[in-house]
Amino acid sequence: MSIAAAGCHPPGLFIDLQPHDVGTRRSFDRPSDRFYTPTLIEVWRTAPYLHDGSAATIRDVVTTHNPDDKLGTTSNLSAKEKDDLCAYVLSL
Repeated sequence: MSIAAAGCHPPGLFIDLQPHDVGTRRSFDRPSDRFYTPTLIEVWRTAPYLHDGSAATIRDVVTTHNPDDKLGTTSNLSAKEKDDLCAYVLSL
């Protein structure tokens, strides 16, 4: 798991119970809105992802919905590493 993701999804329950600005705020959200970290346990059950359901897959979260690495440091990962990360998250 990327280091930044592990900060918000620490091993054990994979949740930190804290609100965060993760860069997913949309026009209908207030500027002060923060979103609570969801658990990654059985995340395969809970698609679509992100607070507004804009990410259909975990791969979407890791790639297209994470341009500034606010959802975990993934921009420096190879395609294979991203595949491995997605497989790991979906195995929890």
